Amino acid sequence: MTPAPKASRFAGGSVLAETAARADALGGYLSYRAGRPKGPGWYPLSALVVPEVPSAWREALTARWPNRRVAASFLAGWLTAAATDVWVLPALAMSRLPLVEPAEASIHRHQEGWFDAVAVTGGRLAVLPDDPAAGLPGTVVLPDRSALVDALADALLSLAPVLQSVR
Repeated sequence: MTPAPKASRFAGGSVLAETAARADALGGYLSYRAGRPKGPGWYPLSALVVPEVPSAWREALTARWPNRRVAASFLAGWLTAAATDVWVLPALAMSRLPLVEPAEASIHRHQEGWFDAVAVTGGRLAVLPDDPAAGLPGTVVLPDRSALVDALADALLSLAPVLQSVR
């Protein structure tokens, strides 16, 4: 029997959607999705550079933990983990890197104040040459793992303004 062409594996959706589904299947507290999220509680990462948003979240947490430093540390930890997992989770678990800007990545804030989901839009994905998706529409083939790590570092640097807003 002849194996199916590699493109058929992704026939039901984009390579980014397949990557998001694989990341989500890893489990954990964070749901990983592809596509523009709908509903309350979703925030594009780029919107978090406005200091009023994290400040309001910090104030809400201060109602639970009266010490402002404790509330701020919870917020900083939760926000950093969710925001970086947009790129870190698929890069380290699958050697795939969503090529999205902070405006194309969103996080979902749980009613208790922590973040329970991320979503990415845009559809482009960096992969390594041996990835079954290499060469498919929406992929950029990087030469090796070192280049993937460099691209991951660049993606994480794009979060600097977001993380500064939590200070």
